[in-house]
Amino acid sequence: MVSGKMIGLRPKTKVILPQILAGLLSTSAIQEFLNTRTTGMAESQTNFADEALLATRLNVPPMCEQRRIAAVLDMVDDQIAIFKRILAKLRLEMEGVRDDLIGALPPDAFFPLADLCVADICYGIVQSGGYVAEGVPVLAIRDLGGDFATGVHRTSKSIDAQYRRSRVASGDVLLSIKGTIGRVGVAPEYYVGNISREIARLRFAPRVDSNFARQYLLSRAAQRRLDLAVVGTTRAEISIHVLKRFSFPAPDIAIQYRIAEAMNELERRIDAERNALEKLQAVRRGLFEDLLTGGVRVPLERAS
Repeated sequence: MVSGKMIGLRPKTKVILPQILAGLLSTSAIQEFLNTRTTGMAESQTNFADEALLATRLNVPPMCEQRRIAAVLDMVDDQIAIFKRILAKLRLEMEGVRDDLIGALPPDAFFPLADLCVADICYGIVQSGGYVAEGVPVLAIRDLGGDFATGVHRTSKSIDAQYRRSRVASGDVLLSIKGTIGRVGVAPEYYVGNISREIARLRFAPRVDSNFARQYLLSRAAQRRLDLAVVGTTRAEISIHVLKRFSFPAPDIAIQYRIAEAMNELERRIDAERNALEKLQAVRRGLFEDLLTGGVRVPLERAS
């Protein structure tokens, strides 16, 4: 079964291998051909008729060459699968280490969140309006895991001026509290801007390290407690009043540094493996297109 937004194709395997058909349909030339035949205005509503797809002409290699291409790609896919398994193991390791480190904190190390902050805990701009090219950056939930620059919305200076209280400073911890709950980011030095209504700003006193705070909020224990604090059935939300009373750890600062550095090291390992995986996937896409379009020919002997 496929949804109404998909088309199921059953290839004649004596003519074309399934992975070759999928690869041909994903090449830039075919994608551009289909894009010129789409209908609908909104991006989420564009589509093309079955007839347009079935009328698409494909340059199908001989079966012997298809098999050689598939063999080469299978070897690349095997390497991709290895990277994915490594990433999965590292993520499990990181969760386990984080849980162990957080779980070892004594009860007397916890305090109401508001008592640990030097500025009022608040959310950001309710309606930031349309994009203003020379305006003030406004972070959305999707930006918390990014570089705080690429794709960030910008609002007018007049709207930003109405929300001076939620402007962001370097080291502020940003927590999503509406819709998607529990995403966390730490504002870098170069970010100068504001936040959206869906994000709470936590500006900690020097007794709390921002990177430690981020790691605690990402822990499974903290995520469960955040889920329990949610109100609303239509759209989940944590109120600022509840967040101010949220019990938060502030152990000795040296302990915080050790926990943050241990987790940062694991994150660096994960980032390195993810970057390697993304490069390999990009190589596969380029190789796939070159092989299928004849840009690179597969020798008769088995590739190694």
